[in-house]
Amino acid sequence: GNAAARGAELLAGLEGLKAKHELVGDVRGLGLMCALELVADRKTKAGAAKDVVARVYDTAYEAGVMVRTSGSNVIISPPLVITADDVGRIVAALDAGLLAAAQAVEHYEMSRYGTLKAWALKLNLPKAAKLLDQTLNEERKTDESLTKIAETAVNYEAAA
Repeated sequence: GNAAARGAELLAGLEGLKAKHELVGDVRGLGLMCALELVADRKTKAGAAKDVVARVYDTAYEAGVMVRTSGSNVIISPPLVITADDVGRIVAALDAGLLAAAQAVEHYEMSRYGTLKAWALKLNLPKAAKLLDQTLNEERKTDESLTKIAETAVNYEAAA
């Protein structure tokens, strides 16, 4: 029935989020009970930090979607009468939340590399400072890309 069809749609949408966002380490689901496992690193499967999970939760909530969290897992269990439009709204809100969390991680990394570069210069380590500057520039480019995505369809879809 409806729960099976919508559950398949939801799981497919969550798998799409995994393909799009490095923060998603795994997707699990059975029927309408689904979960995203958020990770700091896909290779080690280390769980995402609490503030990262909170950012996903808060952004989804602001977009009108309630999810639950447990550790580094985001749990989705919508009502049995959910519609295909509702599934789309859930996926869009989680997409926006994952993007917001990725931006927060990038800002933290930029701050960290900037501080390390300053220390390298203070300690008269110009080679280290140059490498840190290159990394900082890469982080800035990633942040710019995330900002462009955030300013386009992702946040508009979540707000719809």
